[in-house]
Amino acid sequence: MSTVISSPIGQLVVVQSSGASSVITRNNTPQLVVSSLVTAPIFRTIEIKLISDATFLTTGDLVIWCVPEDFNGLNLIDMDAFVTTASTSGKPTVTLRNITQANSYFLTTAVTIDINETSSYTASVIPVIDTANDDVATGDLIAVEVTAIGTGTKGMGVIMRFA
Repeated sequence: MSTVISSPIGQLVVVQSSGASSVITRNNTPQLVVSSLVTAPIFRTIEIKLISDATFLTTGDLVIWCVPEDFNGLNLIDMDAFVTTASTSGKPTVTLRNITQANSYFLTTAVTIDINETSSYTASVIPVIDTANDDVATGDLIAVEVTAIGTGTKGMGVIMRFA
């Protein structure tokens, strides 16, 4: 099986033989041999700044966002949070809720940021995704909910990865 893709600089031909290897050619000249074709998963990352760097963190739904079409059918696979001024006492905590799907929570263990830290990447407790509630569909309304603020914490953002 082969696929021919024409471009202004010539043709790119992908030839697959015996299902195990591929030869990519340009103008009938071999360019690359690949031992096997692997389809990489598609990841989508969204980062949302919830409040400005000069604003003290508060609890509640800080942002509600609408799932875009290119996220349709994807699942949450990771979530992290960051602040610009670290808490000196208490852990800022944030979770994610799908308003459209009966207010179901994506996480069984929320994202936390340890005291005197500015991100959850090194948190002592890692978030746990509820695989029964990790999917999104176009138009779903997603709430980013802060449940604990710590002391003196300012600015916050979240980073969510879907696949």
